[in-house]
Amino acid sequence: MERKLFNYWRKKLNLSDWTIKFEFNVDPDDMAIEGACCATSFVESCKSAIVQIVDPNKMEDGIVPFNLEETIVHELLHLKLSLITTGSDAMTERVGHQIIDDLSKSFVATRKDHEIKGENK
Repeated sequence: MERKLFNYWRKKLNLSDWTIKFEFNVDPDDMAIEGACCATSFVESCKSAIVQIVDPNKMEDGIVPFNLEETIVHELLHLKLSLITTGSDAMTERVGHQIIDDLSKSFVATRKDHEIKGENK
């Protein structure tokens, strides 16, 4: 299921020109960022990335429930928007992260709405 969602959103977000290593069900101790439920490392000039998503069964409960599809979209949007959301300015990164989070929730909700109506192809 994870791979199917990843491939679906990678295509929808037009990221087929990126080389992406996708790691699912990563042990929390093996995450690139300590305590994170997901992490993306990338080099935008080479369009290459590693995306990690922690094993949900080994995650601590957070403020909001874990949503795999929103997390996948969120991490892929980091790649899509990397040139405009990554910088040395902390405010730019914070605003960019909020925009990515809002977009990922909206995209997934829209896909689910279309699926319910039988429009998602």
